[in-house]
Amino acid sequence: MDIAVIYHAFKDGIVHATGQSDALLYVNSGLAIYLAFMAALGTCQASRPALTLVALLMIFDQTMAVAYSGHWQVAQGLGNLALAEMWPCLLVAVNRYRRTRWSAERAKIKPQRPTPTPPTLGGALLHGRFRVIEGRG
Repeated sequence: MDIAVIYHAFKDGIVHATGQSDALLYVNSGLAIYLAFMAALGTCQASRPALTLVALLMIFDQTMAVAYSGHWQVAQGLGNLALAEMWPCLLVAVNRYRRTRWSAERAKIKPQRPTPTPPTLGGALLHGRFRVIEGRG
């Protein structure tokens, strides 16, 4: 049996089992792939590698669709890619914006460090406890 036929039957089985539309399946699968890859890598919320993996898996999905049907439906393929990338792209954009805004605010409110005192012998030089004895030395 051809792998494209098995893949298409697997996708149709998921659509029928969940009762979701094909478009909603792409939205949910894109977000699920993104979150699973982030969890596996332990990356931050604005993970570009996870976003790239979603795009690569959707390109694989479209390749399987072309292998199954024999032709590529450009509008449907690009629409499916956009649906799968919608939430991951929004999450990356929002988190990048939050990080840059937080970094800018943090740079404005930089804490003032106290000036270090010069090293002394137990503070004796600081308080004038040493006396210079003349005539010795």
